[in-house]
Amino acid sequence: MEAMRLWNDQIQMPSDLLSLVNVTATWNGIGRGDFKEMELVCWFGRNKSCEASGYWEILHTVVGPCYSFRVRQPVRETGLFNGLYIKIEAKSPFDNWFYYIHPHNVTPALNIYEIRNASNDFLGMGKFNTDVKINYHQAQSLNVRRDPCVEEAEYTAELCELECFSEQLVRHAGCRLPFMKLSNTSPNRNRPICNTSQTYLAAGEELKRMLLSDGTTWNRTGCNCIMSCFRTYYQTDKEKVMADAKTGRFRFRVFFQTRTYEARTQKLEYGLVHLFCAIGNSIGLLLGMSVLTLCEALEWGAFRLFHWFKSSTVVLLAGQQRRIHPRPSSLI
Repeated sequence: MEAMRLWNDQIQMPSDLLSLVNVTATWNGIGRGDFKEMELVCWFGRNKSCEASGYWEILHTVVGPCYSFRVRQPVRETGLFNGLYIKIEAKSPFDNWFYYIHPHNVTPALNIYEIRNASNDFLGMGKFNTDVKINYHQAQSLNVRRDPCVEEAEYTAELCELECFSEQLVRHAGCRLPFMKLSNTSPNRNRPICNTSQTYLAAGEELKRMLLSDGTTWNRTGCNCIMSCFRTYYQTDKEKVMADAKTGRFRFRVFFQTRTYEARTQKLEYGLVHLFCAIGNSIGLLLGMSVLTLCEALEWGAFRLFHWFKSSTVVLLAGQQRRIHPRPSSLI
């Protein structure tokens, strides 16, 4: 799960701090300071602190640093008291946070921008208590010519698109930002980090232009990133109730609703054995029909020949009878 703060005009931007420290450390410091100042209680499971069950880490995205919580062991329990429970206190009326739930192998560094603008997964700081119920789904597709997919377990379409986005951005900006992901064979892998105010602001302007271009400057379809054959996704059901506005505190809970999950698997309608059997049956049927047709043709030919021979014999006998017994002449 990712949680990030929504920037406002009253927050000092990273470019103002680059004279003191590099951009990666600046992003990490902003994210860590914001979250730790407001977090009061964090539990994962019954009487288990978040530190005992997992760990928080900084995740860099196109919209800034996020806090990501990862569990050390797979979650095997469901229900309200067997998930993530956070109690937060709003320090400012301008505070607002956005959350995003995704599979552990999917990086949200690029997609979080579109999802944030298209959804209502916001935490109303000091206004609402939010409960998020999760339903788990799996899908496995076949790699076929009409609908290809990648069978590698480490591959995701999101990572492919992030590499494509990073390649174009670093090519135009000339330096790298913390969220960028470049392949091992990329010629831009050794580009410097945007550690000065000038390079950081220039890269930020190029980043904004690519994100707000409506597909004219950058379009994910041009990356030719096909889907993975193995996909995991979550369906969420959100509930919000009013919090105590006097204290400015609210709670946020995330948990699995049920142990059952939906698994969709594509299979070949005919395997090799079934395919060969079907071909053999078809060939046998055609051969059987051919032999039957040949027998019928021979039978019909013999029948016609027999009738022709029989009719010729009758005509011959009739002619012989006429010669032996001529017609008598008339008596006068």
